[in-house]
Amino acid sequence: MADHTVQLNYTSDGFTPTPNPIKVTPGQTITFRLRTGPASGKIRITFLDPQFFSAAQFHDGDGDIHVIAKPTPTTYHCELLVDGQVVAQSSPHAGGDIVPDSA
Repeated sequence: MADHTVQLNYTSDGFTPTPNPIKVTPGQTITFRLRTGPASGKIRITFLDPQFFSAAQFHDGDGDIHVIAKPTPTTYHCELLVDGQVVAQSSPHAGGDIVPDSA
């Protein structure tokens, strides 16, 4: 089970991630789930600064993303795919936020 599970809600107004921001430390894991959207919808997440994570992208159904280094404040880009085609996306640098946990 991931340390952080981000629920993505898609409406005609765009994507709303919960929680936002994600506060992480190295060694933690993140997963993403489509909560609201088309039944056949799949998500793809692209990290703006992939050097902090175990993969540059997360595809619906992938395993957890591992935080491998303390990130600077960064963002991720959300895409909604139906039958493999992108039908909606966040602006390139503003899907959701990831920040270092200061706790």
